[in-house]
Amino acid sequence: MTRRAQLMTTFLLAATALFAGLAGCSKPTTPLGANQPPVTRIFLSGPVDTVAYTVRMHWSGDDPDGDVRYFEIQFQPGDSPFIDADWDSTSRVDSVFALPIPHDVSTFTFWVRAVDNLGLRDPHPQSVVLHLRNRAPHVEFINLPHRTHGGDYHFLPVLTLQWVGTDPDGNRTIAQYHVWLDGPDGTTFDTLVTKADTVFTLRLENFGDVSTPKMRTVHVSVIDEANAIGDTATYTWLVDPYVVGSTRVLLVDEYNEGATLNNATPMDSLYRNAVSDFTGGRYTLYDVFDMSNFRFEKDADELLRHFDYVVWYDEGAGIPVNLGTAGSALQNLLDSGGRLFLSSLSVVGQDHVLSNEFHEHYLGVKETFCAIPQNCNYTLRRTQILLSGNPAHPTDSLAVPRGFATDTDFFIPSDSTQVQFYLPYADAGDDTTAPGYQKVDHVGAVTRFRPSGGRTTFVSFPLNKMTQFGNRDAVLRRMLEELGASPSRRYRAFAGR
Repeated sequence: MTRRAQLMTTFLLAATALFAGLAGCSKPTTPLGANQPPVTRIFLSGPVDTVAYTVRMHWSGDDPDGDVRYFEIQFQPGDSPFIDADWDSTSRVDSVFALPIPHDVSTFTFWVRAVDNLGLRDPHPQSVVLHLRNRAPHVEFINLPHRTHGGDYHFLPVLTLQWVGTDPDGNRTIAQYHVWLDGPDGTTFDTLVTKADTVFTLRLENFGDVSTPKMRTVHVSVIDEANAIGDTATYTWLVDPYVVGSTRVLLVDEYNEGATLNNATPMDSLYRNAVSDFTGGRYTLYDVFDMSNFRFEKDADELLRHFDYVVWYDEGAGIPVNLGTAGSALQNLLDSGGRLFLSSLSVVGQDHVLSNEFHEHYLGVKETFCAIPQNCNYTLRRTQILLSGNPAHPTDSLAVPRGFATDTDFFIPSDSTQVQFYLPYADAGDDTTAPGYQKVDHVGAVTRFRPSGGRTTFVSFPLNKMTQFGNRDAVLRRMLEELGASPSRRYRAFAGR
């Protein structure tokens, strides 16, 4: 039987005591003659007309020669004749009952009989026919995702949904929600959640086959405490493929400057070609410009936990807001032994989208150079060369061929962080003349290892512009490969002069 059918056939009988007590009054029992049966009375609070499915019933009883010790009650569907079965015993004389009314109006007969101190039952149980009404609840999605640039929304296989349920009989009567997901291959996920759960995240495991793009539809219906199933809200969107090779790699493109839909920028080509070489073309792409930002931190957590290696780049002047949303997810990735390659010009310094703890312990950044108050950005001139800090590749220096490369946040690394590229202090230029400026090398790329085995390579200069020596692409591929190598590999350790 399907869950929907089970919901439709479940018989609900919930009683809430408003007050309790023994019925009738106590009096002496005469030893003369046969024991007389008790007499039962029943009354309904309100008119005996169509009433709400939650109904308060009252009853009482007397015994001419003893005490009424308890009552027996039952509800029968419809107004059929009395059936001497299915009794429930109670000492209460007043209760509230919520009866199952899955469709509009239903009829029930309430029966009650008194039982005396010798176990004799009233031979004439009392009854009242009830016509009960239940109006169906309503549910609708709120804050649905949309594509910033128009068109059908699409995303990787994770989605957090929000909805709100209402009930004409009072919102407190909502009992639960039914959530299910289907697509071309049929239903892949089906569950019930409590009335308090109005924010729900679909996880990768809920989607079934995610190897190719597929349109998916999620449904949510609402059920009230009287078993009425309300309307169903639906949302349809495109789920992009989750592509993995022997190493599960996610490439995050957060560079939006000059981007157009379905048209990769030269920077996009740099990173996509390098990651394709690194993975043999087996990687998952998250293009933030095309798919929009993470809507919730839990979306980032759910997505990133399925990858071993995340390559994230944004070498533009804008603040990478999406990176800030994913901060805790990236921390979890690194604490569990994952790898992160991050190239961004607006992560440290005054922009500060990630915490100081993340900077120092996960990126390897202790502090930045801020020669000009409120401005940590440094301009690389074409005569300046970033030297390799890797003794295995001492000639892998980088430089801008012409013009200027702006918006670089040079920094002082955390202890034991291994330097990838640095600008010698002697070549740093006029910025170093500011009062109190620290006379140390200007580091722009490092690798940081975590006790868990996780590791990060962080680049704070515009790698895509460093083409003077024609080795930029090879340097990027080398850093990606070395990030996945054994942590026993050693680079030039940072030391101030």
